[in-house]
Amino acid sequence: MASREREIVATPLRALVMFTLSHSRLIVNATLNADTPFNIIVLSLVLNFTGDAAERGAILQNCRRLQAGTGYLFVILPLKCLSNSRFFSSARLEEMVCSLGYECLVRHESKKLSFHMFKLVGNDSRKTFGREVVRRGPGLNKFEIIVTDPGP
Repeated sequence: MASREREIVATPLRALVMFTLSHSRLIVNATLNADTPFNIIVLSLVLNFTGDAAERGAILQNCRRLQAGTGYLFVILPLKCLSNSRFFSSARLEEMVCSLGYECLVRHESKKLSFHMFKLVGNDSRKTFGREVVRRGPGLNKFEIIVTDPGP
């Protein structure tokens, strides 16, 4: 019986830690090297815990800056951030992330969460996203993400 050889690559744990949530700000870990982009970035219940709408936009922009050439971005938000917000929706999230050069591959909603999977395709057409009413009615929340400076 022939044995299969497999290459095992050890990765130090600190290289896997991309972001640290500190004082309501998502900051890039100082030990990271900008020459080593990430293939996969997961923002699981991160954007909704960031208190400022402009900082949420900056987080998305930082993801694009740290992403590898054909990387993937996963965004997981409480469903109420998208389905019960006066200023934000699933379509607006997709438009915002796609303007950074991504394509939405999969969107799924459970009872309480919204899942989006994006693939970086490189068609970067960054633009500004300000406050915009997307839904009217009583009892809506004010969750939003804004991009005031689309950057380079």
